[in-house]
Amino acid sequence: MASPHISLWARRCSWHLAAIVVLLTPGSTFGSSHGGEGEVAKTAVPVAKPDEIRGVEIGEFRVRSDYPAEAQKSTVRFKLWVALRGDKLAAMSHLIDEHRQKIRDEVITSTRLSPLGVLEETDLKSFRRRMLVRLRRSMPELVVEDLYISDFNLSIKSL
Repeated sequence: MASPHISLWARRCSWHLAAIVVLLTPGSTFGSSHGGEGEVAKTAVPVAKPDEIRGVEIGEFRVRSDYPAEAQKSTVRFKLWVALRGDKLAAMSHLIDEHRQKIRDEVITSTRLSPLGVLEETDLKSFRRRMLVRLRRSMPELVVEDLYISDFNLSIKSL
């Protein structure tokens, strides 16, 4: 018999993977070229229709948090994607590459400030909303439609 954590994990993954499949249509050229020393990885920006929404990966995250009142520690692992409109894809992809560390800091901060109940939701709607609000406040020039999370894993340890 599967544990309740595995079924919760399966539900989360199936929803998020479906969202990513919708965002990443065939023919996308997301990726980087890895070359010799001193060469910068280049991200190919696909051509998109103005009303089409595409996804750009922000990165993989592993965030540890302490909850002293509950006497618990948590470790959250996930991949974060942003959804961008096709007419703003090139400009926003460039902006994301320029400010990747700032975006990463905001995501980590919002993850650590999130209560455990938010991280245990099936669809992670409140968690994604918290991150989106934080990103929009710190970088108003970043026009993001929505955030998507894949490969989410939450482990909680009691002290």
